[in-house]
Amino acid sequence: MKIHYSKDKKYVYQTLTHTINTDVKTLFHALSTTEGIQQWFPELYFENHTLYFKMAEQQTIPMAILAYEENAQLQFEWATGTIRFTLTPINTNQTTVELYEILPYDFENIAMDFAGWQFQILNLTKRLETGEGLNRQQFDFKHHASKVTQALNLH
Repeated sequence: MKIHYSKDKKYVYQTLTHTINTDVKTLFHALSTTEGIQQWFPELYFENHTLYFKMAEQQTIPMAILAYEENAQLQFEWATGTIRFTLTPINTNQTTVELYEILPYDFENIAMDFAGWQFQILNLTKRLETGEGLNRQQFDFKHHASKVTQALNLH
């Protein structure tokens, strides 16, 4: 997975680019449907053209779908930021996914959120390629968040 960070006066950016051994239609289904997304990110679901993040029993956060282009792109609100997935088929069995994330500086715990999406891209990949997800306990979120903090100088 290629990881790129940048920032300006208002926002921080993360771009994750990764090739997955699956066709573009299967990958888009995994990103854009409740059935698909809950296989790798069970806290998310779609309803009435809105994506929801179920944080706890009593707290569910609605996130508007900002762009939807079948088998090509999905963009949605992510709290006060945005997430965009762009898919590029390489051949019939390989697709590159690019996750582009924008967060304002006042977003709570930017580094952990960026690390979380790094985990989720790897989790999505493993789910689509093997049918099994990654174990969250085996991913060192603090280490990855520390790398984000250093790269973006977020102290």
